[in-house]
Amino acid sequence: MIVDSGYFTEGFSLQTGTGGASLAVTRFLEDKMRARGVRAGFALGGITSTMVDLHEKGLIGKLLDRAEL
Repeated sequence: MIVDSGYFTEGFSLQTGTGGASLAVTRFLEDKMRARGVRAGFALGGITSTMVDLHEKGLIGKLLDRAEL
């Protein structure tokens, strides 16, 4: 659904949580991002190792940590 939403374009924003479903979605997006040649401009939320991995691979521009526990 994310990939076909019309918003999955260069510079899109990504916001996820730290739960299992969010981690799975973030992992799933890597292949889709590479296939379509798009990068996220930024990712917002509780920053997870999965988001850091995508950032280090050049698929996410900036990481914005907004977790307030």
